[in-house]
Amino acid sequence: MSPYAFVDQGILFNNTYFVGFVQGENALVPPGTSTSIGGSFDEPITTISVTVAQGFAESGDYSLTVFDSSGVAVASTTMTTPVTGYSTISLTGFSPTAISFLLENNASVSPPYNEFALGSVDFNQTPEPSTWFLAAIGLAVFVCSSRWLLGPER
Repeated sequence: MSPYAFVDQGILFNNTYFVGFVQGENALVPPGTSTSIGGSFDEPITTISVTVAQGFAESGDYSLTVFDSSGVAVASTTMTTPVTGYSTISLTGFSPTAISFLLENNASVSPPYNEFALGSVDFNQTPEPSTWFLAAIGLAVFVCSSRWLLGPER
């Protein structure tokens, strides 16, 4: 899969990944013995949630880290996942906002038992300042037009 496959949804992956069928679902699988999946967003994010599954019968030790535009880690969390099924790893409420993420499998087992799959990436982007500006203008136009339609005050 091309790193650009999800650009129209706001995410650019940092590598070419395989689309596989892992534990009953379509998922992204890192190439070869790679133990990480990462990407960047077209707008800053304030929350991120990923689903991840082990490719083989071993539990996984994962870390999810988000970075600001300078590459400095903004927030991070770790989680040990069960052998079967998908697990959700989330980061919320971090400040400043983040522009990229890295999901790493820190399992202490050697390949191929450290293989994993990324089922989904959900994120919330912060509105651009121009969005807030346009919303304020829209509200002002609405208020002014309401007063004009109601006519002069009595």
